[in-house]
Amino acid sequence: MKGKIFWSPVLFLLLLASPACDKEEEIPLSGTATIDSKLTFSDDKQTYVIYGFLFSDARRVPFPGSVKPDITVYNDESSVSLMTGNYLDSFYLEGEYNDAASAVSAFNGLKTVNPAMITWTGMASPLAEGQVWVYRTDREQYAKIRIIELETGTHEDKVYASCTFEWAFQPDGSTNFPAR
Repeated sequence: MKGKIFWSPVLFLLLLASPACDKEEEIPLSGTATIDSKLTFSDDKQTYVIYGFLFSDARRVPFPGSVKPDITVYNDESSVSLMTGNYLDSFYLEGEYNDAASAVSAFNGLKTVNPAMITWTGMASPLAEGQVWVYRTDREQYAKIRIIELETGTHEDKVYASCTFEWAFQPDGSTNFPAR
């Protein structure tokens, strides 16, 4: 009898835990992120890195690193830009808006892109708050980006830029952005 009492709770706990082990966390297809060009020392890499953004993982990633970010932000002292290391012309300025409400409306209203009708550029430059950009990866996946806030300054005697943006990503290569 004692053996049955002891094993029953153990089996119950194992059965309870097993479905949770099989679940993968779903990667978001949209959100808000901030990246910057401040050089930060990485203890695990033993070098200085900046943080860019990787849309397919919905996260900031260090550069250089084992995973290359889709975009990084750059300040050349005269303007702020979004850059990519994929060697493609990957940015398209969909529009510039004078107020946040108009930019949000344009961003939310952008449901699809027609890549054949777009003249792509190598950088998103110059960046400004209230812009809406389309980005294409080297895997022909698309993201839309709304610039929310830009900050520039100096950090450890070097100029930097910080960019906060709203984004939505289409991971399957279609040109339709996911519904929120």
